[in-house]
Amino acid sequence: MQPLEVVLDTNIWLRYILKSQLEKLTLLILENDLTVYSSERFIAELEDVLKYPEIASRLTLPASEYVHFHRNLAVVSPVMYAFRGCPDPKDDFLFDLAISASATYLVTEDKLLLGLGFVRNVKVISLAEFFDLLEKRKPFQ
Repeated sequence: MQPLEVVLDTNIWLRYILKSQLEKLTLLILENDLTVYSSERFIAELEDVLKYPEIASRLTLPASEYVHFHRNLAVVSPVMYAFRGCPDPKDDFLFDLAISASATYLVTEDKLLLGLGFVRNVKVISLAEFFDLLEKRKPFQ
């Protein structure tokens, strides 16, 4: 099976962090041969979000541990593209990363981003769609 190259939006990482499902996320990535891309800008965003009081109060580990986990699981990629066109310009960095890394998918739960469908060669899909895609990639048993 060829690796699937993806960017997981910050909201996807937060979902697994806040539900204490880091092992589940690790298995998802490893068992499905995923290459998950990140960037220094993405990591800065994750660090910022983990400091929000409503999120920080729910963390079971120091925020730095989650950032370390992210760095170990994702491939930190240089960003060579500057996309401008998200409904919320603060999200442009996700497409900068996905396009620069030649990712096939951006997985998000952000409805505004999902509404974009495709940006260049990157398909924007929900987590549910991503799980369906992974299920279809599995060999017959």
